[in-house]
Amino acid sequence: DASLNLKSRIAAMALLGRSPASLEKDVAFLTSLLSHKTTLEVAQAAIRRLAKLQRFKEILKFWPGVSPSLHATMIGQCLGSENGSLYFLNQAASGHIALATIDASSRNQFLTHRDGSVRDKANEVFRKGINADRQAVVKSFEGALELKGNSRNGRVQFQAICAACHKLDGIGISLGADLTALSDKSAPSM
Repeated sequence: DASLNLKSRIAAMALLGRSPASLEKDVAFLTSLLSHKTTLEVAQAAIRRLAKLQRFKEILKFWPGVSPSLHATMIGQCLGSENGSLYFLNQAASGHIALATIDASSRNQFLTHRDGSVRDKANEVFRKGINADRQAVVKSFEGALELKGNSRNGRVQFQAICAACHKLDGIGISLGADLTALSDKSAPSM
């Protein structure tokens, strides 16, 4: 009920899906909260409730169109169960979830998951997304040299693509080269 205050609306979601007779109707309602313009808090609460109901298909259906904040909530809820984790990884393997949209920290959580089958699937999925030919990777980004920079968009791209190997401003993993050493270099030399 949109007339209720936010706290009450979120608390009421815990009642949805409890009756087998209304389960599908309740799931459809929760799912609608992901497809419409709602507050971040309401969408996150809907994701949490759908995860409790083990409805990962409904949660991840909206992955391509939601914010990184909701991606984080979706991943966190999927990581809470073996079924959710495996469903997420299968969606990533099929291309429904682009590997570039999975941040380094989340990849690491899948790769170090308590369940061996999740760890194995994560290794399989994330290994496919790595190009061992460094020159090919560098060449694929040459077109970016012609673009005007935007630090906010750059940070989002860094988190999605580069942070899997590089750390900058406390974001990412220190596996690749230290990018702070490049701050005085020209764009083509990087």
